[in-house]
Amino acid sequence: QDPIGDKINIRGIFTSEVPSLEQSVSTFVDGVNRGRGTQVRLPLLDLERVEVLRGPQGTLFGKNTVGGALNLITRKPTPEFTSSLTAGYEFELEETSVAGVLSGPLSDAVRGRLAFSGRDQGEGFVDNRFYNESEPISQDASVRAILDWDATPTMLVRLRAEYQDFDVDGQPFALRSAGALAPVIQTFGVSGGSLTRTAIGQTPGSPLEIGSSGTMTGDAHEAALTLEQTFASGAKLEILGAFSALDFKRRLDADFSPLDLFGFDDTEDYSQRSLSLRFLSSDEGRARFVAGVYYQDIDLELTGLSSQNNPVGAALLGGICQTAGLSPADAQQLAASAATGRALDSVSQLARAGSASVVNTCLMQLNCRIRRWWR
Repeated sequence: QDPIGDKINIRGIFTSEVPSLEQSVSTFVDGVNRGRGTQVRLPLLDLERVEVLRGPQGTLFGKNTVGGALNLITRKPTPEFTSSLTAGYEFELEETSVAGVLSGPLSDAVRGRLAFSGRDQGEGFVDNRFYNESEPISQDASVRAILDWDATPTMLVRLRAEYQDFDVDGQPFALRSAGALAPVIQTFGVSGGSLTRTAIGQTPGSPLEIGSSGTMTGDAHEAALTLEQTFASGAKLEILGAFSALDFKRRLDADFSPLDLFGFDDTEDYSQRSLSLRFLSSDEGRARFVAGVYYQDIDLELTGLSSQNNPVGAALLGGICQTAGLSPADAQQLAASAATGRALDSVSQLARAGSASVVNTCLMQLNCRIRRWWR
């Protein structure tokens, strides 16, 4: 997790913080791709297992991944009624947490599972001396419902829906002293090399008056419908259709100091629709294969507001403005400015892929994979 951009790193391979880029390492939840870096902040809820897969995974999952994949498998409804409720309190960070599960049959052919969790961390581990507060503090919540229907003895229909959100206030680090840069920052009204008690919010009400704090909020919802047909040979046909969306807002102190210097606000509105079809051979025998097609359509809207307040720049530009016949006051307007940006991205892609393996001996296995895609 990073104040500029979240990402997953496997063996040194990851995507930069540029928000318009897809992740080189993707997260999959029950086969549904979560390609936005911000989605790694969503809480992990009621998982059966977590798989970390290295290298390209475009033939085993519908969406191609260059650097690897994080595969999250959720717990499924049980044929017998089960329930659990856990709660906890952590004293050092004043964190309260609660989680619960209800699972069991609803009829002879229908089973359901409901899971939820919530967490509220009231204290952080970094002291913000100006505001006399600790940070970061955070809250998150998550709820998921799964329904399994045995449509026939060999066909399973599964519906999954979930909602998750998070709220983070503050950053997990702070600058404590300017050191050799102390003479430079005196220009900004900070004396003695201290970065912890002075200069925050020199301009009351300024959009830059956020100190070394920052806020991030996000909410996501996802729905997936899966059909699994099992044949007498043990082979399976899987059809998975899904919709997911993410709404993210960030307010960042871009100079990461108490100086009233740079600020950055941005938003991210993301929606994704996908459909995959896979045929999996039986696990028995030496030869095994997987073949399928995948379609994905995304819409992404990014907005950003960059603000700056630079008295050094104003002083330097003052002489230039006078030379150009402008008022020295114009220099302050040039140095204290804001810029907005907006990006719209709409991408559709279709892919077909296959993977085959032959087990020759207990120590040797031959794999062959192929993928072709259109964007």
